[in-house]
Amino acid sequence: MTTLHTRTTNNTSNTQVHARQRRVPRGQRGVSIENFLFWMILASLAVLGVIGGYNKGMSMLNAYTTNGDVVQMKAAVEDFRGGQTDLSDITIAKVCEKGNGNKGATFCGKGRDGKNANPYGGDYTLKVSARSVSNVDVGITKVDEEYTKSLGNKLTRISADHCDTLDACSTVTVASTTVTVTL
Repeated sequence: MTTLHTRTTNNTSNTQVHARQRRVPRGQRGVSIENFLFWMILASLAVLGVIGGYNKGMSMLNAYTTNGDVVQMKAAVEDFRGGQTDLSDITIAKVCEKGNGNKGATFCGKGRDGKNANPYGGDYTLKVSARSVSNVDVGITKVDEEYTKSLGNKLTRISADHCDTLDACSTVTVASTTVTVTL
């Protein structure tokens, strides 16, 4: 025969033991305001750093793209010129029209007229230079004033005078938001 052993417990003392075990200490129960503020400030600084890096990177990319477009324009003008020395009738629309080999050239833009074609959101213009009828002026409009001198300095080496700096170069001019290069 088997006997069943039962154990009797005192419910009140058992409940008190469990209550003591589940009790949360009265100290810190979450994140302090100081920790929260510290991490928010650190996150804000990180976001500002990323935005600043993005802006600097975009300005460098825009200058690089513009420099490439001006080099392409220089080659397109030479192709358009052929044997002629007088470029009085040159325009960007003529250089970009079908048959001149500039299909898909970014400096032409969607309408093949240089409008809204530069990476700054402005236009490229092309006209005969006041300096000589065998030179052309390439205009780059809507350049951010923060970067006009920097862009001008980058374009001095491909200008007609192949200058070293913008300050000593008569073939690259900066006026407000427009940079003009004589080729």
